[in-house]
Amino acid sequence: MLENTLFRLKHEKKLRIGYFGGSITDGTGSSDADTKSYRSQVTRHLRETYPACEITELNAAIGGTGTGLGMFRCERDLLFFKPDLIFMEFAANDFGDRYENVIAHSEAIFRKIRSKFPLSDIVTIFTSYESIMKTLESGGEYGSRSAQTAAGHYYGVARIDAGEALRSHYMRSGLDYTDYMPDHVHPNDTGHKILADCIWARLSEMLENAEKTTGLVPYKMPQRLTDVNFDNARTVPCRELDGLKTNGFTFADAPSGERFTECLEGKAGNSFSFTFNGEGLGFYWTGGGISADAFVSIDGGEQIRAVSWDHFDRSFDKISAAVFAEGLNRGEHTVTVTADEGALVRISAVMIY
Repeated sequence: MLENTLFRLKHEKKLRIGYFGGSITDGTGSSDADTKSYRSQVTRHLRETYPACEITELNAAIGGTGTGLGMFRCERDLLFFKPDLIFMEFAANDFGDRYENVIAHSEAIFRKIRSKFPLSDIVTIFTSYESIMKTLESGGEYGSRSAQTAAGHYYGVARIDAGEALRSHYMRSGLDYTDYMPDHVHPNDTGHKILADCIWARLSEMLENAEKTTGLVPYKMPQRLTDVNFDNARTVPCRELDGLKTNGFTFADAPSGERFTECLEGKAGNSFSFTFNGEGLGFYWTGGGISADAFVSIDGGEQIRAVSWDHFDRSFDKISAAVFAEGLNRGEHTVTVTADEGALVRISAVMIY
């Protein structure tokens, strides 16, 4: 299934790899994400195996996020860099979400990639953590994995279940979960190496079995799998919002770790307004820590509370996403956002579809 990747490695001698996922892909839990994460190890294996190739790595991972945010940020954080091979790792963070949501969000990402870069290969990576493993051991289902597998089958996406390799190591070892995931979620160096070894072994097998082609072959775009259309899902930086008017909110530097350089920042009672064309929207913003919630009124209607990440545990700041309006009549809408009582509301972009 990786014929185009093999052709690029053998003939073009260049490959741009995009890693699109959550905190495990970002390298959280490893002692050094640049050398010990599964991501960095897989890239290193490719560079060592194909030394004549120029292999570029793009880390497009954000901790604590799944396909629900991924479909909004796909163009800006991933496709802007024109990746040739994409590893998508979101099932762990999607665990617990409804099957219908995950399959629709995954389809949106696959369609965005296929429509803009039909020559790019996609590999879905499945990882795992303690809660997922316990669910499987008790006879439960890893529903987000099933949903992404179904969508992947339909769109011709390869998949590697590295989470099962980690679970197998744990079950055979007689050790505790924390020997692989000290915080019960993120793998340590041992865990990341198990993930990397599994991914590299399967990737090597795929490349070995890939058909030898005389050129790049585009993937065909099938009819939609679901009735839900998120193809237009996108993030719009606050400064680029149509009809933006501020009342107390001001532009400030975005918090460290952000993918945007600035954000709109406001305190209790401050507000701003804008217009958008679509049927749903949400925030890409900073939650937790000192952040407050916000009230949102659409077309002069009743205020909706948009809850920032970890509303009841404000121990640290974290980039998050909140979709708070869906199923609106498609067309132009006016939105007013008012900061709640608390410290700060910091919004970097509005998610629109």
